[in-house]
Amino acid sequence: MSGTDPCAQQDTATAVTAPTARLHPLQRAAFELTVSWRFNRDDLSAGTIPGLIVTWAAWSAHAQLLGDLPWAFARALVYFWLFLSVHTLSNQATGHAEDQANKPWRPIPSGTVSPAGAHRRFCVATVLFLGSGWLFGVFWWALMWTALVIAHNYLGTDRYWLTKNLHTILGALTQTAAAWRMIGPIPPTGWHWITAATCYWSLVFIQDLRDIVGDTVTGRRTLPMILGSQRTRLLLAAGLLLLPLPAHLLLVEHPPHFATAIAWELVFAAASTCTALRVLFLRTPRSDRFTYQLYCWTWCWLLTGPVWL
Repeated sequence: MSGTDPCAQQDTATAVTAPTARLHPLQRAAFELTVSWRFNRDDLSAGTIPGLIVTWAAWSAHAQLLGDLPWAFARALVYFWLFLSVHTLSNQATGHAEDQANKPWRPIPSGTVSPAGAHRRFCVATVLFLGSGWLFGVFWWALMWTALVIAHNYLGTDRYWLTKNLHTILGALTQTAAAWRMIGPIPPTGWHWITAATCYWSLVFIQDLRDIVGDTVTGRRTLPMILGSQRTRLLLAAGLLLLPLPAHLLLVEHPPHFATAIAWELVFAAASTCTALRVLFLRTPRSDRFTYQLYCWTWCWLLTGPVWL
């Protein structure tokens, strides 16, 4: 999930025409890379980038050689691009009616790819993802994520707010644990941070504020639709404003590097507060999309904790 405003992308995205079978293999490959980017670009800050950050954090915690870092990043980039692709391809293939209302710049509503084409790409991405999980020693985490994605996007668990939110929470667990495990055995400190990263997503229903129109179209029942926008925003703002307290008590209370810890905490508290204020006072779909991106980027900052602390 990139930090770029998707609304701006809608205006500036270049049309991509589906290739024919007569195109040169390199042209076909270029097309597929472009399509993959367009499927994934809205979700980089929650899918691929966090995996790279946790890879960096785990490498730092394991005190590995600097020469090991490029290969670790290369593995993580392959794995977490496929991690994200498995979700986005199936999610957009089954949710194209919602995307027509909420995100018309995506490949299916814009006419670049058909739903059937997205399903075929999902099958290929799943095989590659599970293969990379086996190759990198995290097969069971990859299998768990694949099962979660199938349940969410094909079996209908995305239609109910509790299972929809649980999907993201457990997804964060499979994501961060796999990133640590690709570096080496997960130490108690690693599980400490994995737990914190997973619990952060207890406020995942912040993403539903931006999608109320599309969720109504598809018959999905999210928390904002059940509680109402006002109550949901108050609940989110309270949770976001309180986040720095458990972060301090559980993660930073006795840091080995005091000055660095204070700086890390201040950035985290400022980002959480800014997100809370946006939830309360900026309420357009465009603003809610950016607010969700800020929530994701704040999570990315949380994931850097093992490096600084």
